[in-house]
Amino acid sequence: MSEALKLDSIIPDHVFDGGDLDCGSGLVLLIRENMKKVPVGGIMEMRSIEPTVCDDLPPWCRMVGHDYLGQLGSSKQARFFIRKNEAVKDDDKALQEDKKRAKEIE
Repeated sequence: MSEALKLDSIIPDHVFDGGDLDCGSGLVLLIRENMKKVPVGGIMEMRSIEPTVCDDLPPWCRMVGHDYLGQLGSSKQARFFIRKNEAVKDDDKALQEDKKRAKEIE
């Protein structure tokens, strides 16, 4: 069975659309907010039309401790799959601090 077929059969616990945001302009905050809606071990599907996300999302997942499962579609219109891990610590606190900093910049 091909990897694409496995991803295509995933029924995510939560889906959200990241639109045209890249990881450096707010997408990471949205991902983190939406991951709060996913149970540990659950899968989130994130949709994006930003081509750079396919390069930036896998290392971000490794850095924070989530499992990057892969993507379906092209880099211009993709569905990304992330499994939430319990290893992610203090993410709620870090998310609140990041939101506060983002509001101060606005």
